[in-house]
Order: sequence, then C-alpha cells, then structure tokens
Amino acid sequence: MEPFNRKNTVVLIFALSSREQIKHKCIPRGKLLFDKLNNHTLATVKKSGLPYQICSEHHQLGDTFGKRLSTAIQLLFDEGYKNVIAIGNDCPQLTVAHLSYTHEQLSIGNSVLGPTSDKGFYLVGIQKRYFLRAHFEALPWCGDTLLYHTLGYFKTLCAKAICLEELNDIDHVWDIKSVLQSPETFTSTLKNILVLILEQVSRNFFQPVANDFFSFLEIPFNKGSPNSPIYS
Repeated sequence: MEPFNRKNTVVLIFALSSREQIKHKCIPRGKLLFDKLNNHTLATVKKSGLPYQICSEHHQLGDTFGKRLSTAIQLLFDEGYKNVIAIGNDCPQLTVAHLSYTHEQLSIGNSVLGPTSDKGFYLVGIQKRYFLRAHFEALPWCGDTLLYHTLGYFKTLCAKAICLEELNDIDHVWDIKSVLQSPETFTSTLKNILVLILEQVSRNFFQPVANDFFSFLEIPFNKGSPNSPIYS
C-alpha cells in the first residue's frame, strides 16, 4: 500500500467560467471577481502538487447540478484515479493545507467534507468505493440540508467522514463581509477586489450612510484607483 501516492488522487475544479458565473450570481464587478477567484483556486491547486482537472460549463454534462458533478467525478474514476477531491472556485479561504490533509485522509480510507456556513460544502473528498453515482447525484444540491444529507450518505455506506474547518463561500455580495472578517489566506489583490465590491454596493445602495456602513463591516477601507493592480 502507498498511502500518500499523489498519483492516486485528483483534484476536480468544478467551476463555471467567470462569464457564465455572473449570470447566476448577482455581484457587482462579478467578472473581475470570478476571474481572480478562478486564478486563485488554480494557483492553490497547483501548489498542492496533486493532479487536477478543470471542468467548466464547456465540459459539464447533465441537466442538473447533481448530474453534472456526478458525471465529472465518474469520468475521473473511469480514468483510473482512486480518490477525487471536488472543489469549486468560490471559496477564497481554501488552502494547500486543506487539499493535502484531504489527500492524506482519503489515502487512509476516510472521506472528507469541507462545510460552509450555509450548510453546504466547499470541498468533498471521496474514494471510488464509496461513490454510488445515482445516490450521490440524488443529494439535495440546491437546499440548505446538503451537508446533513451528505454526511448521512457516507454513514449509510459505513464510510468515516472527516469534516474540515467551516469556511465561507461567495454566493451573494453579503458573503464577502464574512470572508473579509475571517483569517486571510488569500492575496492582497483579491482582498482589494472584495473591498472594492463592497464600496460599490455602499455607493449604490447606502450612499447616505456609507461611512457607517464600512464602520459596521469593521474592515480596512481602500478606495483603490483605475491604475490599481486589481484591474490587471
């Protein structure tokens, strides 16, 4: 047995392109944000040293999220991988340490979930022997009971599921506040983009009380400029 053979595990970056993602998430400067999040996620995965595949809307098959994700995972198992770590692109707090620890747990027989504050998850690590495609596909992917039911899925299979720390993903503009108030594990460039978005929200919707709004957020306020590197 080779418990830490990195060739046995692949990271599936299951994420829409920024152009497609802004159609589903109404966030100011969404393309700028998701371009940077895609780059940040890819850089993090590359640093882990694990094999990876990117599955955007151009490669996803199926008419529901569950079908598309399940199909992508199945194809990787069909390629010969023993373990799959599936992630999205909307959790800037994801680190190399999360991926490495997940790989280690998969290598000793455990499944892994990275829970989010909205009762979903930013990461799922699953072994081939615990992947029952039809059952996995049928999980309530669009509900607030996803984490609960996924833990139940693994329990039914007598698979030990390890939970990572709870992190925040970005589904709505207000999720940005939680991300910025959490320990920083991402670049200052990405942080500046997040602050810039909140500045725009404040200007558009809370202009009379902008100063109170940012005081409430309890984050450094940086206006940025058109020549700032965040536009690169």
